[in-house]
Amino acid sequence: MTGPFRNKLRLVDNDLLKDLVPKKILSIGLQPDGFVFCILDTDQFRFMALEHYVFEHKLSQEELFQSLHTLIKEHPLLGMTFERVCISVYSPRLVLIPNEIFHEDEKDKLFGFCTPVQPGEQLITDRLNILKAHALYMVPVVIHNLAKLFKGHCQIRHEGSVLIENVLASQRLENWQSDIVLRIKPEHFDIIVLKKKKLQFYQSFGIQTFEDILYYLFFVLNEFELDAASLKLMLVGDAAMDSETYASLTPYFKEVAIPQRNDMFRYSPVLDQVPYHFYYNLFNMVTCGS
Repeated sequence: MTGPFRNKLRLVDNDLLKDLVPKKILSIGLQPDGFVFCILDTDQFRFMALEHYVFEHKLSQEELFQSLHTLIKEHPLLGMTFERVCISVYSPRLVLIPNEIFHEDEKDKLFGFCTPVQPGEQLITDRLNILKAHALYMVPVVIHNLAKLFKGHCQIRHEGSVLIENVLASQRLENWQSDIVLRIKPEHFDIIVLKKKKLQFYQSFGIQTFEDILYYLFFVLNEFELDAASLKLMLVGDAAMDSETYASLTPYFKEVAIPQRNDMFRYSPVLDQVPYHFYYNLFNMVTCGS
């Protein structure tokens, strides 16, 4: 059933398939190395399933679309009818435009000022309510068409938009406070710089080794004339508390921490098997507005 995908993780509450009423929200994170999804039961506001797939080999965009199409049709969970479907995508070019200067009919021009438009791609706009800005980015047309495969209203957002809005929400609600946020994935990492609970900088960098993370991180800190020893760093993504990444970052910063679960939601006991911060974006995607 998985085709070019390998199932890395599957955690499903047995009660999920007992109630087929479409009062559920599907969240999907589509990344360069694979994809993840989770399902929220909106009656109980409880996460009931989490699955993680990795690609066995590099796929063309058309191969990826066809393989996902087959998987969605055959998978007992993905084929259900949902109240809403949220898809986050990775794109290395994310342009943030303040609401004051954003105009819908000029979005192509605004994006083109910052980065060239590539053929075969479609421009997507995310509204960032807390930031009071719009995010512009390109995705392949075949990935944009992925939204049509699901049974339920479907929304696509950039994973950077999801991260920014949830980090700012956490600062506003004082769930946790931080100066720097790092989200680490196998092929890239995101960095957010905060000042007085407001976004000062966001950027995604491609990486091959951990040394790349340190290089770009301290390059950014140097540009903003920030002293790491006085800063609190929040770490999300693929970095366990006992990992080399965590151990290597700790000596440089005043504090290195990971976020606790969002208490807006409940979580099936089956999800206790994985650290929440590994899938921080996925579990918080549903809170992002249109």
